[in-house]
Amino acid sequence: MDLIQRPRRLRGSENLRKMVRETRMDKSSLIYPLFVKEGTGIEEEIPSMEGQFRYSVDRLPFELERLQKAGVSSIMLFGIPDHKDEVGSGAYDEYGIVQKALREARRQFPDLYYITDVCMCEYTSHGHCGILEGETLLNDESAKLMAKIALSHAQAGADIVAPSDMMDGRIGLIREELDNNGFTDTIIMSYAVKYSSSFYGPFRDACDSTPSFGDRKSYQMDFKRSRDYLTEAKWDLEEGADILMVKPGLPYLDVLARLRDKVEVPLAVYNVSGEYAMVKEAAKKGIVVNVLLEVNMAKEDTKFGLMPEEVMDFIHEIVRFQHIKVQGLMTIAPFVENPEENRIHFANLRKLSVDIAKEKVDNVNMSILSMGMTNDYEVAIEEGATMVRIGTGIFGARNYNI
Repeated sequence: MDLIQRPRRLRGSENLRKMVRETRMDKSSLIYPLFVKEGTGIEEEIPSMEGQFRYSVDRLPFELERLQKAGVSSIMLFGIPDHKDEVGSGAYDEYGIVQKALREARRQFPDLYYITDVCMCEYTSHGHCGILEGETLLNDESAKLMAKIALSHAQAGADIVAPSDMMDGRIGLIREELDNNGFTDTIIMSYAVKYSSSFYGPFRDACDSTPSFGDRKSYQMDFKRSRDYLTEAKWDLEEGADILMVKPGLPYLDVLARLRDKVEVPLAVYNVSGEYAMVKEAAKKGIVVNVLLEVNMAKEDTKFGLMPEEVMDFIHEIVRFQHIKVQGLMTIAPFVENPEENRIHFANLRKLSVDIAKEKVDNVNMSILSMGMTNDYEVAIEEGATMVRIGTGIFGARNYNI
């Protein structure tokens, strides 16, 4: 059958099912990036990304073993070749760095889940994400090469190929190339909503992929066009993308939220190198982030947060993170006609906060109890709420069509 959309692709393995589930967030939801380069015996720290390293293929298994023991199940590989040329031929070479790393990783750690970055910027002598004519990037010729790169990754053992180039039409070409060569189950995670950003600086240092001239604004998105995200996402879905990505993460959480309301496929968000470096620098300066723990008191499938029985163990785990300070708990109760129905959830959250306070954990206090919304905040206050969320009562009902 000639099918573009195959929802069963997202159910193909236990690792994948855990990664894309919508009601839980834990280590199985995360993807860990690894940088591999040509050579032997290499394990060199990336100066602009403290704690991240470049590995030669022979050193890669030691890091994979460490990650597996830590509970990480999904790995994303980025290659650093020893040769670059105008057409980025190392990106689709059967014996290229990513292809070699994939085969060795899968041989030694077959239970891990492998994702590859499909692009050319690390492999071209000019540092751009495609084929150039003069200083003009040729979209169609570049998109065809993305399909060739993706196929070479699938042949080497990639479970997911993730095109990050932003060429128009490349998802359809990749899907066709994979299907025509028997890789109908290989997933495409499209960098569908990728904005031009200075946050990519440390990554370009890590991969030696800074453009030799100009920038990438002619193919990466402009934040000043706030609705382009929907066009890009729609086209990629129509062409066969299984997962859509928003990149960078933190500056575009509003886009992520709006996209969630528009599409039904899993969404990925990329916490990029500059965001990582920013967190590391904040830690050096002793900056502490005050947070509330969200608890799913009603255990609704549609809500996020820890289950009540998980909170105490989590509290004792978070003590290891000295730059996070828990200031209290929050919950979003079910939407009900009779606010009294939520009293039990508010009362139980208050009781849980009292029990936590008795533990006297170093970086945890229970000064804030955030619960209650416009329809039930009065009951929440009666049960001890110190913070309520009553935006609808103040501003009116939200228009979700905007």
